[in-house]
Amino acid sequence: MTASAIATESCAGDDVLVSVERQNGVDPRPVELRIVEEPPVVGEDDLPDPEPSVTWQEPAGQATGETVGGASFVDAPVLEPGTYSDTIVPGETLTYQVDAAWGQQVVATVEYPATSGRLAEEIGMQDLIGTVALVNPARARAGVGSLASGSPPSQTLVGSTGQVLGASSAPIAYLNRDLSGSAASASLAGRYTVVVGLEDDPEGASYLVPMTVRIDVVGEPSGEPEYAEEPADPDAPSTSMSDDDVGSAAPWLVAAGVGVGVLLLALVLALLLVRRHRGRSVTPSAASGPAAPPAPPRPGDRQ
Repeated sequence: MTASAIATESCAGDDVLVSVERQNGVDPRPVELRIVEEPPVVGEDDLPDPEPSVTWQEPAGQATGETVGGASFVDAPVLEPGTYSDTIVPGETLTYQVDAAWGQQVVATVEYPATSGRLAEEIGMQDLIGTVALVNPARARAGVGSLASGSPPSQTLVGSTGQVLGASSAPIAYLNRDLSGSAASASLAGRYTVVVGLEDDPEGASYLVPMTVRIDVVGEPSGEPEYAEEPADPDAPSTSMSDDDVGSAAPWLVAAGVGVGVLLLALVLALLLVRRHRGRSVTPSAASGPAAPPAPPRPGDRQ
């Protein structure tokens, strides 16, 4: 679920009050408040025009190896463009990150192979909804499969016959923020997150589903804006959260902010990156391969 609020330039120099409210549920949820401030841009009229339409670019897919997706934005592995193998349990949401510069386009595909043997029996005739999405450095959704002409679907039913899903951003351009929809969020260079999800098994069964994740950054860097001063690093660690909060295994609610000239708040509440930890019991399956290693410890976890 996402929500947004914008602080106009009339708020320049004043404090901006951000209120986060929860309408349903009583169990505690950690909250990450992410605020990204951008200084004013010099020579905005000389920047590349926004990209209202996007052409799908197939990921190059050079072989890289295995990886273990993160449970949230905090512990997502930062990957080089390439092809990675991983497994997902029904009900999981996994995250992967990649760095992209101005003028570049982030594309990702997730391939579920056709299954046989025990895993095919576990999946049976039912289909699970699989999803893939892109999120920009300020935690705003920056692309879905339908954004790019010719792309695979970003959400579809995944069964024993296999499926390919895809998501793409627009080429990253400062003036994209003048567009509408998710294309407007491809207006910040930096660390983009690929979010992969698979819905719960309707019978509550738990098993490892193999998948191949391909991530690519297309194009040469170009169109970098000149800021009046050096922007702050949005990925610099904050001291406002305790180690216990960062290391919590509970689902994350995320709030994000993007500065435009003075400050633009785009609250993302929330992707609910619910990770069914791989250390839990899953149904053994020869077709799904050995159980994946546990996710790497997050910062602040006690060893």
